[in-house]
Amino acid sequence: MTARAAWSNLTRPLNPASGFELSGRAAAGTRRTDSGRSRELRSMLGTSLYQPLGRRNHIMAASAGFGLVSRGRSAPQEIPYHARIPIGGVVDTGQGAMVRGHLEEEARGRRVGWLNLEYRYLIGENNRLFAFYDLGAAEISASVRNNTNGQEITGWITESFQGYGAGLQVESRLGLLQLSIAFAPERGPGGGRVHLRLAESF
Repeated sequence: MTARAAWSNLTRPLNPASGFELSGRAAAGTRRTDSGRSRELRSMLGTSLYQPLGRRNHIMAASAGFGLVSRGRSAPQEIPYHARIPIGGVVDTGQGAMVRGHLEEEARGRRVGWLNLEYRYLIGENNRLFAFYDLGAAEISASVRNNTNGQEITGWITESFQGYGAGLQVESRLGLLQLSIAFAPERGPGGGRVHLRLAESF
Protein backbone atom coordinates (compact mmCIF):
# COMPACT_ATOMS: atom_id res chain seq x y z
CA MET A 1 0.00 0.00 0.00
CA THR A 2 1.36 3.40 -1.01
CA ALA A 3 0.20 6.93 -0.16
CA ARG A 4 1.45 10.23 -1.61
CA ALA A 5 0.74 13.84 -0.77
CA ALA A 6 2.03 17.17 -2.07
CA TRP A 7 1.35 20.85 -1.41
CA SER A 8 2.81 23.65 -3.49
CA ASN A 9 2.18 27.29 -4.37
CA LEU A 10 4.84 27.49 -7.10
CA THR A 11 3.72 29.32 -10.23
CA ARG A 12 6.78 28.24 -12.26
CA PRO A 13 7.77 24.76 -11.09
CA LEU A 14 10.63 24.45 -13.60
CA ASN A 15 12.33 27.65 -12.44
CA PRO A 16 10.68 28.99 -9.26
CA ALA A 17 11.17 32.62 -8.24
CA SER A 18 9.30 32.33 -4.93
CA GLY A 19 7.12 29.98 -2.94
CA PHE A 20 7.37 26.57 -1.32
CA GLU A 21 6.71 22.92 -1.96
CA LEU A 22 6.05 20.01 0.41
CA SER A 23 5.89 16.37 -0.63
CA GLY A 24 5.63 13.05 1.13
CA ARG A 25 5.34 9.40 0.27
CA ALA A 26 4.83 6.34 2.46
CA ALA A 27 4.53 2.67 1.62
CA ALA A 28 3.83 -0.41 3.73
CA GLY A 29 3.84 -4.07 2.81
CA THR A 30 5.41 -7.44 3.49
CA ARG A 31 8.56 -8.94 2.00
CA ARG A 32 9.77 -12.52 1.90
CA THR A 33 13.09 -13.08 3.68
CA ASP A 34 15.20 -16.12 4.57
CA SER A 35 13.48 -16.28 7.95
CA GLY A 36 9.94 -15.89 6.58
CA ARG A 37 7.90 -12.79 5.87
CA SER A 38 8.63 -9.37 7.38
CA ARG A 39 6.73 -6.11 7.32
CA GLU A 40 8.45 -3.32 5.40
CA LEU A 41 7.82 0.40 5.89
CA ARG A 42 9.28 3.07 3.61
CA SER A 43 8.78 6.83 3.76
CA MET A 44 10.22 9.97 2.16
CA LEU A 45 9.50 13.55 3.18
CA GLY A 46 10.86 16.62 1.38
CA THR A 47 10.40 20.38 1.38
CA SER A 48 11.69 23.24 -0.78
CA LEU A 49 11.63 27.00 -0.23
CA TYR A 50 12.41 29.75 -2.76
CA GLN A 51 13.02 33.30 -1.57
CA PRO A 52 13.87 36.37 -3.71
CA LEU A 53 16.98 38.27 -2.61
CA GLY A 54 16.20 41.90 -3.34
CA ARG A 55 15.84 41.83 -7.10
CA ARG A 56 13.48 39.22 -8.44
CA ASN A 57 16.06 37.35 -10.53
CA HIS A 58 18.29 36.69 -7.48
CA ILE A 59 16.89 33.66 -5.63
CA MET A 60 17.88 31.66 -2.58
CA ALA A 61 16.67 28.07 -2.83
CA ALA A 62 16.73 25.60 0.05
CA SER A 63 15.62 21.96 0.01
CA ALA A 64 15.69 19.42 2.82
CA GLY A 65 14.31 15.99 3.48
CA PHE A 66 14.43 12.72 5.33
CA GLY A 67 13.84 9.12 4.32
CA LEU A 68 13.80 5.75 6.03
CA VAL A 69 13.14 2.11 5.37
CA SER A 70 12.54 -0.57 8.00
CA ARG A 71 12.02 -4.29 7.73
CA GLY A 72 11.63 -6.67 10.67
CA ARG A 73 14.16 -5.62 13.33
CA SER A 74 15.96 -3.56 10.64
CA ALA A 75 19.24 -5.44 10.97
CA PRO A 76 21.57 -5.01 7.93
CA GLN A 77 20.89 -8.60 6.90
CA GLU A 78 17.14 -7.93 6.78
CA ILE A 79 17.34 -4.89 4.47
CA PRO A 80 19.21 -5.84 1.26
CA TYR A 81 21.36 -3.20 -0.40
CA HIS A 82 18.99 -2.58 -3.32
CA ALA A 83 16.09 -1.90 -0.90
CA ARG A 84 17.93 0.89 0.96
CA ILE A 85 17.62 4.60 0.15
CA PRO A 86 20.30 6.02 -2.19
CA ILE A 87 22.46 9.06 -1.46
CA GLY A 88 24.93 10.86 -3.74
CA GLY A 89 25.23 12.33 -7.22
CA VAL A 90 22.03 13.53 -8.86
CA VAL A 91 19.38 11.27 -7.35
CA ASP A 92 15.82 11.58 -8.63
CA THR A 93 13.67 13.78 -6.44
CA GLY A 94 11.60 11.70 -4.05
CA GLN A 95 13.80 8.63 -4.48
CA GLY A 96 16.79 9.54 -2.32
CA ALA A 97 19.22 12.21 -1.11
CA MET A 98 21.07 14.38 -3.64
CA VAL A 99 24.65 15.32 -2.71
CA ARG A 100 26.47 16.50 -5.80
CA GLY A 101 30.22 15.90 -6.08
CA HIS A 102 29.77 12.18 -5.40
CA LEU A 103 29.02 9.16 -7.56
CA GLU A 104 25.40 8.55 -8.48
CA GLU A 105 24.01 6.44 -5.62
CA GLU A 106 27.43 6.38 -3.96
CA ALA A 107 25.89 4.71 -0.91
CA ARG A 108 22.56 3.38 0.31
CA GLY A 109 21.25 3.54 3.86
CA ARG A 110 18.27 2.64 6.00
CA ARG A 111 17.96 6.30 7.04
CA VAL A 112 19.06 9.35 5.06
CA GLY A 113 18.75 13.10 5.48
CA TRP A 114 19.85 15.98 3.29
CA LEU A 115 20.06 19.75 2.87
CA ASN A 116 20.62 21.52 -0.48
CA LEU A 117 21.32 25.27 -0.60
CA GLU A 118 21.49 27.21 -3.88
CA TYR A 119 21.99 30.77 -4.97
CA ARG A 120 20.24 31.18 -8.33
CA TYR A 121 20.44 33.90 -10.93
CA LEU A 122 17.45 33.60 -13.27
CA ILE A 123 18.21 34.45 -16.90
CA GLY A 124 14.95 33.44 -18.53
CA GLU A 125 11.65 31.70 -17.97
CA ASN A 126 13.33 28.33 -17.49
CA ASN A 127 17.04 29.24 -17.57
CA ARG A 128 19.37 29.98 -14.66
CA LEU A 129 22.89 30.01 -13.30
CA PHE A 130 23.46 28.63 -9.80
CA ALA A 131 26.01 27.94 -7.07
CA PHE A 132 25.28 25.30 -4.45
CA TYR A 133 26.27 23.51 -1.26
CA ASP A 134 24.90 20.04 -0.45
CA LEU A 135 25.03 18.20 2.87
CA GLY A 136 23.73 14.71 3.57
CA ALA A 137 23.97 11.89 6.08
CA ALA A 138 23.13 8.21 5.81
CA GLU A 139 23.01 5.26 8.16
CA ILE A 140 24.92 2.62 6.20
CA SER A 141 26.04 -0.92 6.99
CA ALA A 142 29.64 -1.60 7.98
CA SER A 143 31.73 -3.93 10.11
CA VAL A 144 31.70 -2.79 13.74
CA ARG A 145 33.22 -4.25 16.90
CA ASN A 146 30.88 -5.94 19.35
CA ASN A 147 31.40 -4.38 22.79
CA THR A 148 30.46 -7.66 24.52
CA ASN A 149 32.94 -10.11 22.99
CA GLY A 150 35.15 -7.89 20.83
CA GLN A 151 34.23 -9.67 17.61
CA GLU A 152 33.41 -7.75 14.45
CA ILE A 153 29.80 -7.84 13.29
CA THR A 154 27.83 -6.07 10.58
CA GLY A 155 25.98 -3.06 11.98
CA TRP A 156 24.87 0.45 11.12
CA ILE A 157 27.09 3.54 11.20
CA THR A 158 26.31 7.14 10.21
CA GLU A 159 28.37 8.65 7.39
CA SER A 160 28.20 12.26 6.18
CA PHE A 161 28.54 13.56 2.62
CA GLN A 162 29.27 17.09 1.36
CA GLY A 163 29.47 18.71 -2.06
CA TYR A 164 29.71 22.18 -3.57
CA GLY A 165 29.97 23.71 -7.00
CA ALA A 166 28.16 25.65 -9.71
CA GLY A 167 26.18 25.04 -12.86
CA LEU A 168 23.49 26.14 -15.26
CA GLN A 169 20.05 25.14 -16.47
CA VAL A 170 19.00 25.85 -20.04
CA GLU A 171 15.99 24.98 -22.16
CA SER A 172 16.96 23.11 -25.32
CA ARG A 173 15.18 21.34 -28.17
CA LEU A 174 15.70 18.06 -26.32
CA GLY A 175 14.24 19.34 -23.07
CA LEU A 176 15.47 21.00 -19.92
CA LEU A 177 19.24 20.53 -19.60
CA GLN A 178 20.98 20.96 -16.26
CA LEU A 179 24.79 20.83 -16.06
CA SER A 180 26.79 21.22 -12.85
CA ILE A 181 30.43 20.86 -11.83
CA ALA A 182 30.71 19.64 -8.24
CA PHE A 183 33.45 18.92 -5.73
CA ALA A 184 33.61 16.85 -2.55
CA PRO A 185 35.88 18.31 0.18
CA GLU A 186 37.64 15.00 0.84
CA ARG A 187 38.61 14.61 -2.84
CA GLY A 188 39.99 18.12 -3.35
CA PRO A 189 39.85 20.32 -6.47
CA GLY A 190 41.25 17.54 -8.68
CA GLY A 191 38.37 15.20 -7.87
CA GLY A 192 35.52 17.21 -9.34
CA ARG A 193 32.58 15.56 -11.05
CA VAL A 194 30.29 16.68 -13.84
CA HIS A 195 26.58 15.97 -13.39
CA LEU A 196 24.23 16.15 -16.36
CA ARG A 197 20.45 15.88 -16.29
CA LEU A 198 17.99 16.05 -19.13
CA ALA A 199 14.27 16.31 -18.47
CA GLU A 200 11.31 16.91 -20.74
CA SER A 201 9.66 20.27 -20.24
CA PHE A 202 5.93 20.77 -20.80
